[in-house]
Amino acid sequence: MVAWRNEMAEAHYTEPQVVVPEELLERLVDLNGIPSYEFQSQWRNPPDRGWPAGGPLITRVVTCDSQDRTYLLDAWLYAPGKEKYEYMIQLETLLNTFKCLG
Repeated sequence: MVAWRNEMAEAHYTEPQVVVPEELLERLVDLNGIPSYEFQSQWRNPPDRGWPAGGPLITRVVTCDSQDRTYLLDAWLYAPGKEKYEYMIQLETLLNTFKCLG
């Protein structure tokens, strides 16, 4: 799942990001009645970017059987010099609104 997240970030984000594997926390979560896989970690720019950037992230993988699809939900934060707890609660709240329709 981390590799999928890294591929998605490379394809869709303006600046490259990689997950810091040493800080990976994995768990199963119940997302509106759907068992889902979640990992939390840190993201960072690759070392060759010339300037450091990074922050916390939450990524969830949700399988919607009714749609025959699997979704990757990704929420990451870049807020240098700021307390991040409140922002992460907001991102988690947004992720919790996901529903499988159909």
